[in-house]
Amino acid sequence: MSGEVVIWLVVIALGLAVGSFMNVLIYRLPRRESIRRPRSRCTTCGRQLRWYHNIPVVSWIVLRGKCAFCHAPISAVYPIVELATAAMFVIFFARYGPTVTTLGFWYLSTTLVAVFFIDLRHQIIPNR
Repeated sequence: MSGEVVIWLVVIALGLAVGSFMNVLIYRLPRRESIRRPRSRCTTCGRQLRWYHNIPVVSWIVLRGKCAFCHAPISAVYPIVELATAAMFVIFFARYGPTVTTLGFWYLSTTLVAVFFIDLRHQIIPNR
């Protein structure tokens, strides 16, 4: 595998991982819950998820969008956030390369993703 392919895979994996963390923020911040503890859990049954239930996008597909324990549906928003974040990481890296500008756009875009999805669900962002 060429070095360039490895770099792109790292950018994609980083985008997916950051998107997964954005899902934690999107769910917990409006509820004023800690983003550190407890570990990820099913929002229906409350069971703590195993590490392999948290692999971005892949776990959602393997579990067919359902909790591994209680089989309650898992919102499609989770993989959408992860894929959208990864796509933005790829787009900005393709445009600006490994620069501080890329890091700035990554930070701004992930913040906006979190704000968008929090507002979509809770409608707490002021319109004025």
